Amino acid sequence: MELPSIGDKVKELKTKMPFVRDKKLRYIPDEEYEEFWEAVYEVLHRTGIFNPPVRSKFSTKINPYFGFFGDRWDPETAEPGSFHIGIDIEGRRKTKIRSVANGVLEYAGYGVINGNYIMLSHPQIASEDGYVLHSLYMHLRDLDVKFSSYQKMLREISLRSYPQIPVAADAVIGTIGDSGQSRYPKGYVHMHFHLEFRNKEGNSIFIDPARILGLEASHNITSEIKSRKQFVDMYVRNRKDVFERKLDAIWAPFIKPSK
Repeated sequence: MELPSIGDKVKELKTKMPFVRDKKLRYIPDEEYEEFWEAVYEVLHRTGIFNPPVRSKFSTKINPYFGFFGDRWDPETAEPGSFHIGIDIEGRRKTKIRSVANGVLEYAGYGVINGNYIMLSHPQIASEDGYVLHSLYMHLRDLDVKFSSYQKMLREISLRSYPQIPVAADAVIGTIGDSGQSRYPKGYVHMHFHLEFRNKEGNSIFIDPARILGLEASHNITSEIKSRKQFVDMYVRNRKDVFERKLDAIWAPFIKPSK
């Protein structure tokens, strides 16, 4: 599927995430072109080629406080308006993770921030201006697809063009864990999943994966939080849910201990 040009309908991603230290350019959809992006989401969803990365009750597993695409209160730096580039899916350890669409393995390994992660390209979905869709699955426990040592050598020699390892849609590629450095308390078991269009220069356009997977547009509950008091008040209103999701450690520095 070839989409129209998308690189001229974006705005620069402003975030304090660690990856901003490199020189690659990162973008998100520009609200000025809301109708265009709505059409893109609708077209991609209607293709029917995308499946959720986890099978059971997918829509209920997205962290409602910090886990949707878009602005949120940063769970690590405690700053408002931090843009989240994907969705965070809660689950038990060893929950199977599946490829959301037919793809090609681009990377499977470990990163300090991402933990155990997998990146797939989906060359069947590209734009006129040279952006190709990629999916990333982070903080995994196990990796069920990977390159052998020999294949890694060939990849380096061929500038990552050979060998091409196909990954079928809905194939098990790993399991949920808590590896790497996420912005949640240690032991919070989840997977960060995002979709991005990449071009040959390595520049990225992040898009909302929930929309392509058929969910309604959603916002993080913390997206409107501007102050410490508002953050504490949210905990008071949602204490039971926060505790059950094992997110109480995020609020702990702001809550006065009971006497």
